[in-house]
Amino acid sequence: MTDPFTAAVATLPTLDLESMNRQAALQVRHDRKYIVPAPVATDLVLWAGTGRAGVGQAMALEVAGTTASPYGSTYYDTPALEAYLMAARRHRHRFKVRTRRYLDTGDCFLEVKTKSASGQTVKHRIPWNLEDGTLAGDGLSFVAERLGRRISGPLRPVLHTFYRRTTLLLPGLGTRLTLDRDLLWTPAPAEHPTDDPMDAQGPLQLSRRLVVETKSAGHPTAADRWLWRRGIRPVAVSKYCAGQALLHPDLPHHRWHRTLHRDLPVAPSAPNDPLTADAHHTDPDRKGLRP
Repeated sequence: MTDPFTAAVATLPTLDLESMNRQAALQVRHDRKYIVPAPVATDLVLWAGTGRAGVGQAMALEVAGTTASPYGSTYYDTPALEAYLMAARRHRHRFKVRTRRYLDTGDCFLEVKTKSASGQTVKHRIPWNLEDGTLAGDGLSFVAERLGRRISGPLRPVLHTFYRRTTLLLPGLGTRLTLDRDLLWTPAPAEHPTDDPMDAQGPLQLSRRLVVETKSAGHPTAADRWLWRRGIRPVAVSKYCAGQALLHPDLPHHRWHRTLHRDLPVAPSAPNDPLTADAHHTDPDRKGLRP
């Protein structure tokens, strides 16, 4: 039986990746993130399908025959968790480093995300062959070049995420709307038993909520205003920082305390859960590129 959210997305016309990138690539953009109950996310999709969100009816990105693409990411940080702590302390020059895997195509990228002086999200990335262990060589050089400085320590994997993403184009506005379901956080195992004294709790799955993001070149979108009218406001926490704080409660997280405890209901996910298995699956016979 099809769930209401999937049924709502199925009512939308679809477009391919080339058309999406032509109209709204948005590698430099303003992001607004929301934690949205599943029924409200379904209503948002239905509303976007009426054409009120932009000029014309919203369209859903279809890749490899699906509008719910599985994504896997591995986040890297220093032994002192420099990237996490800079975000927790609202440091102006905070950053994130991750590999992103499009599990339905097998493509992988190494990405560095920073904030511009005007608060825009700036994403740089290069094609990458997925590797386990500490980021070194060309990867570390790429990160240092994008940040304009050397990192204070080696970059090692600390967190894995998995989710299924539906991406909508709001025509005429150059705006994208992403809706992420089945979000799963899994701690990356330490390279050596003594590397990480914190408990390796997890994996944890977000329950009954979707992570919704609006991505635009500037001003709030019609989708932002739709959410605001329903009392849903943007949250400042990233998937990386939320996952680290939930898996390791001893880490500083005062900045996000309300969001973590009010908006992010989580439940343990067993290692043999189908979602956990999908997080490590790729199909090398399918290829494509996505923003």
